[in-house]
Amino acid sequence: MASLTICDYCSEVFIQERVRKIISVISFYDWIINSYVSDFYSKEFWRRLPSSLQSYFDLVEPPDLAWLLCSFNGQLQSCCIHPSILPPLSLLALRQCINSLALQRRAVDTEALPFREFILQALGREIRKPDDHQKDSENSFSEVNQEVQISAQQEKVILAAPGSLPNYKNGQCMDMQHIFRKHVKPKKQHEINKLGKVINLVCQAAESSAVVDVGAGLGHLARVINLVCQAAESSAVVDVGAGLGHLARLLAFQHDLRVTTIEAAGSHAPKASEYDQDMQKSIYKAKLKKRQPEALDAFQNHHRNSSAITHADLKESEQQQSSHLFGPASVSHCSIKDIGNGPSDSPRQAASKAEFREKYDAELPSHVICTVQPDIAATQFLDILKRHSDDKGENSASTFVLVSLHACGDLTPTLLRVFLNCPNAQGLASVACCYMKMSASTRCHSSAIDNFPMSKYVQHLPFLSLSYEAREMACHFADAYHQRLLENPVHLKSHSYRATLQHLVTKVDPNFKSGQTRLISKIKIGMTFEEYAAENLTKLGISLDSVPKDVLSDCTKLTNHWKRVVGFYTLRLSLAPLVETLLLLDRALFLLDNGVRSLLVPIFDPQLSPRNFALLALKQ
Repeated sequence: MASLTICDYCSEVFIQERVRKIISVISFYDWIINSYVSDFYSKEFWRRLPSSLQSYFDLVEPPDLAWLLCSFNGQLQSCCIHPSILPPLSLLALRQCINSLALQRRAVDTEALPFREFILQALGREIRKPDDHQKDSENSFSEVNQEVQISAQQEKVILAAPGSLPNYKNGQCMDMQHIFRKHVKPKKQHEINKLGKVINLVCQAAESSAVVDVGAGLGHLARVINLVCQAAESSAVVDVGAGLGHLARLLAFQHDLRVTTIEAAGSHAPKASEYDQDMQKSIYKAKLKKRQPEALDAFQNHHRNSSAITHADLKESEQQQSSHLFGPASVSHCSIKDIGNGPSDSPRQAASKAEFREKYDAELPSHVICTVQPDIAATQFLDILKRHSDDKGENSASTFVLVSLHACGDLTPTLLRVFLNCPNAQGLASVACCYMKMSASTRCHSSAIDNFPMSKYVQHLPFLSLSYEAREMACHFADAYHQRLLENPVHLKSHSYRATLQHLVTKVDPNFKSGQTRLISKIKIGMTFEEYAAENLTKLGISLDSVPKDVLSDCTKLTNHWKRVVGFYTLRLSLAPLVETLLLLDRALFLLDNGVRSLLVPIFDPQLSPRNFALLALKQ
């Protein structure tokens, strides 16, 4: 499948068929998906596996299992299967199903011109709903295939373009300027840099210059946001769940977007404002240092003709914080638009001032403290923004692009509903995470704000639900485990030790429930199972001496079969991309149910950021 997935009326039938097949595979392997590897021995999972899989897992070494996960590491080449041990046909068929149905996670190059053109074209096309008879016709099916083929053709250029992989040096993302890396962890640097550029494109397409940022991230994310803003023809962004506002600062200072952040944690907004002012001062200093003597001459000449920006001005601006119902707003900034040309300016000085105003007059992000509840109405969301705008004396009627980076649990589905029902929200750029923390319906219990399934198509399929275990599995770092299999470290035994310990505890205490106490999962080199058990049993209030010797002996023997646990865990983990794909396609279909086309684009390096799909949308 192509890395870039369009969900519109042309591809609707194709995506629905894809979802149906995914559910069929998930249902077949339901008991494996809904299990925990820590129950491997206590619930006798090995007995439930087909004999062909048992024989295979008993023969192979951990590196020989890496092929089951190789499609998730962003590499196009095939993984080697051990030549002397042929996998069961069922396992080969499963891998082929996963490769054909799961979203491919190799990151696109957000710097590539073909990618920018593709985003603007895909989001900007007029959306047209075909008649029912056209949907079922042979022509419609070929049109769908043609659209998919176009996406696959463009991705060859987008994926092969130089610069796709992040440039790291000494743990820092060198794709970003130093000033934007300050206070930001390396993983976040990569994310906000990418997404910010794409959001900017969407803003252009939505004709908006305002951004609402929910759960702000960095680098690659900033590029994506930039693209979204371009597509939306908007320069306003609203970032929900923005944290310390790292993404917001990048959007404001590098992409010249107007950003409002919404964050529930009251301690984050004051710190974000502090970082905003710190960055603004750093930009002033860097500009003056770089542009001397031309810039300094212009700046000094401005000092004689208008009010100069001094340390006292910056200090005063820091104190001009307005308070409102939701907490501190952004700190007023020192506008460089007041720097006018003096009568004695030379052409060179006037040009320097113009460049200074154009490049460094970024508007500081606005920070709102508010908790976005799962049942929030669009009118309530707009009221939050309106009250904040009224406090600042701004116009709240402008359009904006709604943004969230790794918004946790229910927050991402909530923002999808706000986006659809809020007339001011013209564009969307959302990266989800923590699927297990969201509300999901079952066949017996459902509510109006269940966040899976969301689309009408999935709701009407004969499918129970996605359990907590399944949604948690979808968040696992399959790429990292793929590398561990290849390296074959001693730590691969940790799952077996943990499962054996749980089996031992249930023998001693039948009422024991997994998860009551946090146990050590990693094992030290040379650590025996008895040493591992003694260290963990103490946490449970159980002495190793109280464990019957025959029970301890039997459990110790179980650890000799640690490769079986590795095989089972790898098999289960190989299904994780199908679960995540189902969740993401369900959300894309939900947007289409409401007449909004969307794109699913892998924008982060999956080795750095496992949840790397951005859901992009633009209202027509």
